[in-house]
Amino acid sequence: MRSAASDIRSTTRSRRPRARLLAVAAAVLALGASALTPLAAQAAPTGAETRAAVSAQTVVDRILADTNAIRSRAGKPALKADSRMQTVAMTWSKKQAAAKKMSHNPSYASQIPAGWSGAAENVAMGYGYTSVVDGWEGSPGHLANMTGSYTHIGIGYATDSQGRPYYTQVFGRYATAPAAAHAAVGRLELVRGGRSAIRISGWAFDEDASTSIAVRFTVDGKKGSKSIRADRSRSDVAARYEAAPARTGFTKVIAARKGSHAVCVWAVNAGPKQADKLLGCKRVRVG
Repeated sequence: MRSAASDIRSTTRSRRPRARLLAVAAAVLALGASALTPLAAQAAPTGAETRAAVSAQTVVDRILADTNAIRSRAGKPALKADSRMQTVAMTWSKKQAAAKKMSHNPSYASQIPAGWSGAAENVAMGYGYTSVVDGWEGSPGHLANMTGSYTHIGIGYATDSQGRPYYTQVFGRYATAPAAAHAAVGRLELVRGGRSAIRISGWAFDEDASTSIAVRFTVDGKKGSKSIRADRSRSDVAARYEAAPARTGFTKVIAARKGSHAVCVWAVNAGPKQADKLLGCKRVRVG
């Protein structure tokens, strides 16, 4: 359905650049929604409104209040804000703003705290923060998410370089409060210099992650660390740690110039508001 004030589309359909520019010029609303139960597939309809430059906390507070007002009218209990879900939503809004494109987070269900029995996501761009919830309410798929049998919520907000806002809501249903975040654990077992290269290896995992976590490293403290996945089979680690998945190992050969180099390696925490776990630093010589 299309009108001068709205343009609602499925996110599975591509948009031609010209159409996108016209939509932006007309301040057209864009919405997206997805919901899932464990292992279910995503679906995402779309649609939009205007802009507002305000603090992120003001936006989050307003969207939470407006969403819970809708739930109250529907006879549903209020959603509780969860800081870890908030980080997931905020991070995704920032990614949408950086790309200047509305899209769904394909990994939100594995990024929010584990233990949920239902999860969902709404996204939007172009709305003013006082009207974005009204936009979601006017779309059956988005309204179903906001009034669904969920217990907790995370809300994200960010603007692109042109001031266009991007919003994210992530929902989760938990029988009890989401479990406390765990710190990543691991061990840097090898840092060895060779001919024009440095080899690193070890293992790492995080109980909050449903998949293998990232491991990042720097050489000589250079800004902008690189990362790899700890996704190699390590049956010894799985046998030692009950919470460890089967794949926790990592190895990497890093090209390096001849000379002495300082190498540092971190396990990247899956849970928000925690510093990555430093696995170790070592100086090696490359021949």
